[in-house]
Amino acid sequence: MMKFKGYQPHLLVLTSNNLLQRVHLDTGEVLQSVYLSRKYKFKNLSWDEELETVVVKSTSFENEDGGQVSWLAFAVFQVYPFELIAMFEINVKMFGNDAIDLNISANKLISYHLYDGQQCYYSFPRILETFATKNIKLGDIYEDDVVGEYPIGIPCNVRITE
Repeated sequence: MMKFKGYQPHLLVLTSNNLLQRVHLDTGEVLQSVYLSRKYKFKNLSWDEELETVVVKSTSFENEDGGQVSWLAFAVFQVYPFELIAMFEINVKMFGNDAIDLNISANKLISYHLYDGQQCYYSFPRILETFATKNIKLGDIYEDDVVGEYPIGIPCNVRITE
């Protein structure tokens, strides 16, 4: 794990090799680097300014038994201080057969539906309270590896089952 270099003016960057990096705004120096996962391919980075959180969303993937490509993974971070809030995978179809996408914004998990254009909102804090399985932090040792570093990245600490 890189040594923490404080909160200097920075950009958050999501790289093509699943690194979430804090990069100094003026010098381009990497202030912090977090390896997300080798299982998921992360492509979307969103910022919730009011809550000072960042959400990183994966592309769709098949579940482990080779089923439908309707699963997404999310990594959610608090920005100040930079800490992991949650890492989880979720089946989009859990929200109905017409559900086409999910997102997290304003402390809500939002499901988007194809046929009626409906959006459904679920309390993200309530989801964490109900389905969190373990408390892990960046830099912790987990299964003989360091959380946030290659090869383990960030293990899931939330299991949504219903």
